[in-house]
Amino acid sequence: MGRKAMDPEVRRQQFIKAAEELFRAKGYDKVTMSEIADRVGVSHGAYFYYYKSKEELMRAVLANSVMENRRYLEALASAGEKTALEKMRTLLSLTISAFSTEHEFMDFAYGYGNADIFREYTLMSREANVPLLVEIIKQGNREGSFHVRYPEDTMKYLLFVFENLYDVIGSARDDRKIYARKMRALEILTARVLGIGENAFKLTD
Repeated sequence: MGRKAMDPEVRRQQFIKAAEELFRAKGYDKVTMSEIADRVGVSHGAYFYYYKSKEELMRAVLANSVMENRRYLEALASAGEKTALEKMRTLLSLTISAFSTEHEFMDFAYGYGNADIFREYTLMSREANVPLLVEIIKQGNREGSFHVRYPEDTMKYLLFVFENLYDVIGSARDDRKIYARKMRALEILTARVLGIGENAFKLTD
């Protein structure tokens, strides 16, 4: 009896996982489709059956990242034991950590020459996450920790700031003094937008 064929969707997920691991480790530009195929354990020509190019695979990686982030955010937003302030601190700290440590991966997603992919990624993220983030703001309003008159509009503005952090902090990663100043400005901005004290957020160590 012949070997049972792999479910195409399972194989696609294997490609996404392998590609993300390699993109994070080496950077998008330094990874070849052949390396990804080797990591998956298929012939070098087999990946064309699933993805026509490395760019298409990168889009799949980013789409998968959006869905994983949404699942995490859903769990956090529904965590009844956490206050809205605790939830927002967690989310903002994780965002800063991603921009600060995952240089190689972010350089592709937000880098020059990839505007279309960046646009797709941000639009997917907004659609998936804004409703959940708005619920956290509304929770904060009910608890009295946040004072936001227009939760949805305010969240969209704040999210726009965080979507474009790469342009602001990317060049400052190697200068600790400038980086600290930029982070402090971001802490104050976020706190004021949410209507809380300027020292409510500490986004970096």
